[in-house]
Amino acid sequence: MSPKALAPLEPDMRALIIEIIEELKPHGGCEFVADYAVRMPVDLFLRFVELPTEDRPMMRRWIEDSARNPDRAIANAARTSSWNYLEKALEQRRQKPGTGIFSRIVAAEAEGKIVPSDSVSMALNILFGGIETVTSALSFIMKFLAENPGHRRQLIAEPGLIRDAVEEFMRRFGILNLGRTAAADFEFHGVQIRKGDRMLLPIHLYGLDDEKFERPMEVDFHREHFRHINFGSGPHRCLGSNLARPELRIFLEEWLARIPDFAIEPGYKVTGHSGSAMAITSLPLVWSQ
Repeated sequence: MSPKALAPLEPDMRALIIEIIEELKPHGGCEFVADYAVRMPVDLFLRFVELPTEDRPMMRRWIEDSARNPDRAIANAARTSSWNYLEKALEQRRQKPGTGIFSRIVAAEAEGKIVPSDSVSMALNILFGGIETVTSALSFIMKFLAENPGHRRQLIAEPGLIRDAVEEFMRRFGILNLGRTAAADFEFHGVQIRKGDRMLLPIHLYGLDDEKFERPMEVDFHREHFRHINFGSGPHRCLGSNLARPELRIFLEEWLARIPDFAIEPGYKVTGHSGSAMAITSLPLVWSQ
Protein backbone atom coordinates (compact mmCIF):
# COMPACT_ATOMS: atom_id res chain seq x y z
CA MET A 1 0.00 0.00 0.00
CA SER A 2 3.02 2.31 -0.36
CA PRO A 3 2.97 5.03 -3.05
CA LYS A 4 5.60 3.09 -5.02
CA ALA A 5 3.61 -0.15 -4.87
CA LEU A 6 0.36 1.55 -5.90
CA ALA A 7 1.79 3.71 -8.71
CA PRO A 8 1.33 0.97 -11.37
CA LEU A 9 -2.42 1.04 -10.64
CA GLU A 10 -2.80 4.65 -11.78
CA PRO A 11 -3.28 3.96 -15.53
CA ASP A 12 -6.16 1.53 -14.80
CA MET A 13 -7.56 3.94 -12.22
CA ARG A 14 -7.49 6.78 -14.74
CA ALA A 15 -9.11 4.62 -17.42
CA LEU A 16 -11.96 3.65 -15.08
CA ILE A 17 -12.52 7.27 -14.01
CA ILE A 18 -12.59 8.49 -17.61
CA GLU A 19 -14.97 5.68 -18.58
CA ILE A 20 -17.52 6.66 -15.92
CA ILE A 21 -17.25 10.41 -16.63
CA GLU A 22 -17.66 9.90 -20.38
CA GLU A 23 -20.71 7.76 -19.70
CA LEU A 24 -22.30 10.53 -17.59
CA LYS A 25 -21.32 13.55 -19.69
CA PRO A 26 -23.92 13.28 -22.50
CA HIS A 27 -26.81 13.24 -20.00
CA GLY A 28 -26.28 16.87 -18.95
CA GLY A 29 -26.50 15.95 -15.29
CA CYS A 30 -26.33 13.16 -12.75
CA GLU A 31 -27.06 12.27 -9.15
CA PHE A 32 -23.40 12.51 -8.27
CA VAL A 33 -23.39 10.43 -5.09
CA ALA A 34 -25.06 7.37 -6.62
CA ASP A 35 -23.79 7.75 -10.19
CA TYR A 36 -20.14 8.48 -9.46
CA ALA A 37 -19.07 8.89 -5.81
CA VAL A 38 -20.47 5.48 -4.85
CA ARG A 39 -19.71 3.65 -8.07
CA MET A 40 -16.08 4.52 -8.73
CA PRO A 41 -14.51 3.61 -5.33
CA VAL A 42 -16.45 0.34 -5.16
CA ASP A 43 -15.54 -0.63 -8.74
CA LEU A 44 -11.91 0.27 -8.12
CA PHE A 45 -11.83 -1.68 -4.85
CA LEU A 46 -13.33 -4.77 -6.47
CA ARG A 47 -10.75 -4.62 -9.26
CA PHE A 48 -7.97 -3.95 -6.77
CA VAL A 49 -8.77 -7.03 -4.68
CA GLU A 50 -9.83 -9.11 -7.72
CA LEU A 51 -13.50 -9.60 -6.80
CA PRO A 52 -16.50 -9.56 -9.22
CA THR A 53 -17.71 -6.05 -10.13
CA GLU A 54 -21.28 -7.44 -10.24
CA ASP A 55 -21.12 -7.47 -6.43
CA ARG A 56 -21.07 -3.65 -6.35
CA PRO A 57 -24.77 -3.05 -5.44
CA MET A 58 -24.66 -5.60 -2.64
CA MET A 59 -21.40 -4.28 -1.25
CA ARG A 60 -22.55 -0.67 -1.42
CA ARG A 61 -25.71 -1.53 0.50
CA TRP A 62 -23.67 -3.18 3.25
CA ILE A 63 -21.40 -0.15 3.55
CA GLU A 64 -24.32 2.30 3.71
CA ASP A 65 -26.22 0.25 6.28
CA SER A 66 -23.19 -0.36 8.44
CA ALA A 67 -22.06 3.27 8.49
CA ARG A 68 -25.35 5.17 8.73
CA ASN A 69 -28.47 3.06 9.18
CA PRO A 70 -30.06 4.09 12.52
CA ASP A 71 -31.58 0.62 12.88
CA ARG A 72 -28.81 -1.23 14.71
CA ALA A 73 -30.24 -4.62 13.72
CA ILE A 74 -29.88 -3.71 10.03
CA ALA A 75 -26.40 -2.27 10.61
CA ASN A 76 -25.28 -5.41 12.44
CA ALA A 77 -26.77 -7.65 9.75
CA ALA A 78 -24.79 -5.70 7.11
CA ARG A 79 -21.55 -6.26 9.02
CA THR A 80 -22.32 -9.96 9.38
CA SER A 81 -23.07 -10.28 5.65
CA SER A 82 -19.89 -8.46 4.65
CA TRP A 83 -17.86 -10.55 7.12
CA ASN A 84 -19.23 -13.78 5.62
CA TYR A 85 -18.58 -12.54 2.08
CA LEU A 86 -14.96 -11.62 2.83
CA GLU A 87 -14.37 -14.80 4.81
CA LYS A 88 -15.32 -16.80 1.72
CA ALA A 89 -13.21 -14.58 -0.58
CA LEU A 90 -10.14 -14.99 1.65
CA GLU A 91 -10.60 -18.74 1.82
CA GLN A 92 -10.53 -18.78 -1.99
CA ARG A 93 -7.25 -16.82 -1.89
CA ARG A 94 -5.91 -19.30 0.64
CA GLN A 95 -6.69 -22.18 -1.71
CA LYS A 96 -5.51 -20.35 -4.84
CA PRO A 97 -3.00 -17.60 -3.92
CA GLY A 98 -2.53 -14.60 -6.19
CA THR A 99 -0.52 -11.38 -6.05
CA GLY A 100 -3.14 -8.96 -4.67
CA ILE A 101 -3.54 -7.56 -1.20
CA PHE A 102 -6.02 -10.25 -0.11
CA SER A 103 -3.42 -12.90 -0.92
CA ARG A 104 -0.94 -11.01 1.24
CA ILE A 105 -3.45 -10.77 4.08
CA VAL A 106 -4.21 -14.49 4.25
CA ALA A 107 -0.48 -15.26 4.44
CA ALA A 108 0.37 -12.55 6.98
CA GLU A 109 1.69 -13.63 10.37
CA ALA A 110 1.27 -11.92 13.73
CA GLU A 111 3.65 -13.15 16.41
CA GLY A 112 4.40 -16.21 14.31
CA LYS A 113 0.76 -17.16 13.76
CA ILE A 114 -1.82 -16.81 11.01
CA VAL A 115 -5.25 -16.17 12.53
CA PRO A 116 -8.09 -16.42 9.95
CA SER A 117 -10.43 -14.16 11.94
CA ASP A 118 -7.73 -11.46 12.04
CA SER A 119 -7.37 -11.75 8.27
CA VAL A 120 -11.10 -11.20 7.77
CA SER A 121 -11.09 -8.27 10.21
CA MET A 122 -8.25 -6.61 8.29
CA ALA A 123 -9.99 -7.17 4.94
CA LEU A 124 -13.20 -5.70 6.38
CA ASN A 125 -11.29 -2.64 7.58
CA ILE A 126 -9.86 -2.11 4.09
CA LEU A 127 -13.31 -2.50 2.53
CA PHE A 128 -15.15 -0.03 4.75
CA GLY A 129 -12.27 2.41 5.19
CA GLY A 130 -11.25 2.50 1.55
CA ILE A 131 -14.69 3.06 0.05
CA GLU A 132 -16.74 5.16 2.46
CA THR A 133 -14.13 7.89 2.98
CA VAL A 134 -13.51 8.41 -0.75
CA THR A 135 -17.24 8.48 -1.51
CA SER A 136 -17.80 11.14 1.16
CA ALA A 137 -14.75 13.19 0.19
CA LEU A 138 -15.78 13.26 -3.48
CA SER A 139 -19.27 14.47 -2.57
CA PHE A 140 -18.08 17.32 -0.34
CA ILE A 141 -15.50 18.40 -2.94
CA MET A 142 -18.06 18.48 -5.74
CA LYS A 143 -20.61 20.35 -3.65
CA PHE A 144 -17.99 23.01 -2.95
CA LEU A 145 -16.85 23.29 -6.58
CA ALA A 146 -20.45 23.46 -7.83
CA GLU A 147 -21.10 26.39 -5.49
CA ASN A 148 -17.73 28.14 -5.99
CA PRO A 149 -16.96 28.66 -9.69
CA GLY A 150 -13.96 30.86 -8.85
CA HIS A 151 -12.15 27.95 -7.21
CA ARG A 152 -13.20 25.72 -10.08
CA ARG A 153 -11.71 28.12 -12.62
CA GLN A 154 -8.48 28.22 -10.59
CA LEU A 155 -8.02 24.47 -10.94
CA ILE A 156 -8.93 24.52 -14.64
CA ALA A 157 -6.45 27.34 -15.34
CA GLU A 158 -3.72 25.80 -13.18
CA PRO A 159 -4.09 22.00 -13.12
CA GLY A 160 -0.78 21.84 -11.29
CA LEU A 161 -2.71 23.07 -8.22
CA ILE A 162 -4.86 19.94 -8.08
CA ARG A 163 -2.44 17.93 -5.95
CA ASP A 164 -2.42 20.67 -3.28
CA ALA A 165 -6.16 21.17 -3.72
CA VAL A 166 -6.78 17.56 -2.68
CA GLU A 167 -4.94 18.18 0.60
CA GLU A 168 -6.79 21.45 1.18
CA PHE A 169 -10.15 19.80 0.54
CA MET A 170 -9.25 17.02 2.96
CA ARG A 171 -8.32 19.60 5.58
CA ARG A 172 -11.46 21.66 5.14
CA PHE A 173 -14.00 18.88 4.68
CA GLY A 174 -13.17 16.23 7.23
CA ILE A 175 -14.85 12.85 7.05
CA LEU A 176 -14.15 10.67 10.06
CA ASN A 177 -15.55 10.55 13.58
CA LEU A 178 -14.04 8.21 16.15
CA GLY A 179 -16.15 6.39 18.71
CA ARG A 180 -14.56 5.99 22.14
CA THR A 181 -15.57 4.79 25.62
CA ALA A 182 -14.53 6.78 28.69
CA ALA A 183 -12.11 4.74 30.80
CA ALA A 184 -12.72 6.83 33.94
CA ASP A 185 -14.86 9.67 35.34
CA PHE A 186 -13.61 13.15 34.39
CA GLU A 187 -14.75 16.66 33.62
CA PHE A 188 -14.15 18.34 30.27
CA HIS A 189 -14.89 22.07 29.95
CA GLY A 190 -17.64 21.81 32.53
CA VAL A 191 -19.15 18.61 31.10
CA GLN A 192 -19.22 15.59 33.40
CA ILE A 193 -18.09 12.38 31.68
CA ARG A 194 -18.66 9.08 33.46
CA LYS A 195 -16.73 5.86 33.06
CA GLY A 196 -18.42 3.84 30.31
CA ASP A 197 -19.96 6.86 28.56
CA ARG A 198 -19.76 6.66 24.77
CA MET A 199 -18.37 9.63 22.85
CA LEU A 200 -18.13 10.52 19.17
CA LEU A 201 -14.98 12.49 18.48
CA PRO A 202 -14.97 14.58 15.27
CA ILE A 203 -11.25 14.43 14.53
CA HIS A 204 -11.69 16.59 11.41
CA LEU A 205 -12.06 19.64 13.70
CA TYR A 206 -8.26 19.59 13.88
CA GLY A 207 -8.26 21.00 10.34
CA LEU A 208 -10.50 23.89 11.40
CA ASP A 209 -8.38 25.02 14.35
CA ASP A 210 -7.67 28.75 13.94
CA GLU A 211 -4.51 28.37 16.04
CA LYS A 212 -3.07 26.06 13.37
CA PHE A 213 -4.59 27.49 10.19
CA GLU A 214 -5.19 31.08 9.13
CA ARG A 215 -8.80 31.56 7.95
CA PRO A 216 -9.52 27.84 8.53
CA MET A 217 -13.08 27.95 7.14
CA GLU A 218 -11.85 29.21 3.76
CA VAL A 219 -10.56 26.95 0.98
CA ASP A 220 -7.16 28.22 -0.16
CA PHE A 221 -5.11 26.19 -2.64
CA HIS A 222 -2.02 28.31 -1.89
CA ARG A 223 -1.69 27.64 1.84
CA GLU A 224 1.80 27.24 3.25
CA HIS A 225 0.84 23.87 4.69
CA PHE A 226 -2.16 21.56 4.48
CA ARG A 227 -1.41 19.25 7.41
CA HIS A 228 -4.56 17.43 8.45
CA ILE A 229 -5.46 14.21 10.23
CA ASN A 230 -8.27 13.15 7.93
CA PHE A 231 -6.36 9.91 7.39
CA GLY A 232 -5.68 9.51 11.10
CA SER A 233 -2.20 9.60 12.61
CA GLY A 234 0.35 7.37 14.27
CA PRO A 235 -0.52 3.65 14.45
CA HIS A 236 -4.10 4.45 13.41
CA ARG A 237 -3.08 6.11 10.14
CA CYS A 238 -5.30 4.99 7.25
CA LEU A 239 -3.70 2.15 5.29
CA GLY A 240 -5.46 3.30 2.12
CA SER A 241 -4.44 6.97 2.17
CA ASN A 242 -1.97 6.39 -0.67
CA LEU A 243 -4.80 4.99 -2.77
CA ALA A 244 -7.35 7.68 -1.85
CA ARG A 245 -5.09 10.58 -2.85
CA PRO A 246 -4.64 9.55 -6.51
CA GLU A 247 -8.34 8.61 -6.72
CA LEU A 248 -9.27 12.19 -5.80
CA ARG A 249 -6.49 13.84 -7.82
CA ILE A 250 -7.14 11.91 -11.04
CA PHE A 251 -10.89 12.44 -10.69
CA LEU A 252 -10.45 16.23 -10.50
CA GLU A 253 -8.03 16.24 -13.44
CA GLU A 254 -10.35 14.25 -15.68
CA TRP A 255 -13.73 15.68 -14.59
CA LEU A 256 -12.67 19.33 -14.90
CA ALA A 257 -11.13 18.63 -18.31
CA ARG A 258 -14.46 17.21 -19.55
CA ILE A 259 -17.16 18.96 -17.52
CA PRO A 260 -15.67 22.30 -16.44
CA ASP A 261 -18.97 24.07 -15.68
CA PHE A 262 -21.58 22.47 -13.46
CA ALA A 263 -23.97 23.42 -10.70
CA ILE A 264 -26.30 21.88 -8.15
CA GLU A 265 -29.76 21.30 -9.58
CA PRO A 266 -31.77 24.54 -9.00
CA GLY A 267 -34.00 24.42 -5.93
CA TYR A 268 -32.37 21.30 -4.47
CA LYS A 269 -31.34 21.49 -0.80
CA VAL A 270 -28.33 19.31 -0.13
CA THR A 271 -28.57 17.19 3.04
CA GLY A 272 -26.21 14.83 4.80
CA HIS A 273 -25.66 12.27 7.53
CA SER A 274 -23.14 11.81 10.27
CA GLY A 275 -21.99 8.70 12.05
CA SER A 276 -18.63 6.99 11.82
CA ALA A 277 -18.22 9.07 8.65
CA MET A 278 -19.69 12.38 7.52
CA ALA A 279 -21.53 12.07 4.21
CA ILE A 280 -23.78 13.85 1.73
CA THR A 281 -26.97 11.91 1.01
CA SER A 282 -27.63 13.15 -2.51
CA LEU A 283 -26.02 15.68 -4.84
CA PRO A 284 -27.83 16.24 -8.17
CA LEU A 285 -25.57 18.13 -10.59
CA VAL A 286 -26.43 19.71 -13.94
CA TRP A 287 -24.28 20.99 -16.83
CA SER A 288 -24.53 21.98 -20.47
CA GLN A 289 -24.05 19.09 -22.88
